[in-house]
Amino acid sequence: MMMTRIGTVTPLDTWRRMAAKAGKEQLRAYRLNGDPRYWVVSSSSNPTVAYEVTAHDDDLLCSCRASEFLPYCKHRALVMSQLGALDTWDEPIAA
Repeated sequence: MMMTRIGTVTPLDTWRRMAAKAGKEQLRAYRLNGDPRYWVVSSSSNPTVAYEVTAHDDDLLCSCRASEFLPYCKHRALVMSQLGALDTWDEPIAA
């Protein structure tokens, strides 16, 4: 599955910066049962924790604490990168 559009007002450079941060912190993303809608992403601060990232309609949801307050996080950005969304998305989507 290639994700080509995400419903967000967050600028592309923010998503790319978060994906780079996830890579620098050596986070890993794994599909659950090979389904591209369900992922787990490792935590950089606690090796015993993983966060659930779910593709729902045209959005990604994450169970991390940052997602409670921000419209983006490094876990969602890593999944977007793995799905190819950061390579093909040219402009942020207006609200």
